Amino acid sequence: MKAGPGDEAGLFAALVESAELLRLDRRELGPLACRNIAVLGPGDEGRARQLMQWPAWLARNLYAPVQLMVGRFWTGVRLTDSKGEAMMPPPVSFFSLRNAIPSKEGTFLAAKVPEILDVLAAGPGDDGRNVFTEPLGRAVATTDAASVYADLVRCFPVTGSGSGGRAAGDGKDTNKHGAEPVPPQSGDGKDPKR
Repeated sequence: MKAGPGDEAGLFAALVESAELLRLDRRELGPLACRNIAVLGPGDEGRARQLMQWPAWLARNLYAPVQLMVGRFWTGVRLTDSKGEAMMPPPVSFFSLRNAIPSKEGTFLAAKVPEILDVLAAGPGDDGRNVFTEPLGRAVATTDAASVYADLVRCFPVTGSGSGGRAAGDGKDTNKHGAEPVPPQSGDGKDPKR
């Protein structure tokens, strides 16, 4: 999908749509089902990363309780594999959604986003719930996800593990201290570690 600064709510809506389709796929096809969303947008690493930050952070918070992982990989990021070998940078930014495996996610999440590890570990698995009900107090249709984006930014403040840069938002979202919250950044371009 094409996206640029100001399109974060639309990216979030695309993540929700893909996550809900993946939840259906997991029931029918099993835990190896996955989905990816190519993001055709900013060509430089910093702006691509920034564009994807908030949509990924919100989706992680919503879907960790139903054991679904949301990764983000942005244009130009330099990665190494599990053997320490350099990998080719992705030619386009993309989100990757897959089934979470709590016993395998611990090392990465504990170091990078412990808030998500806690939710993932406590989650009962996918019980079919509407993921918006708990944070918003009401169910939200998948087709209405973009309309609750700003509400969710306020529901999932960052408690200090984030760093640097302006988060993807409309510039009007602030935390209780008057500053715009910034979601955690993995620093390595990959969320989750495989």
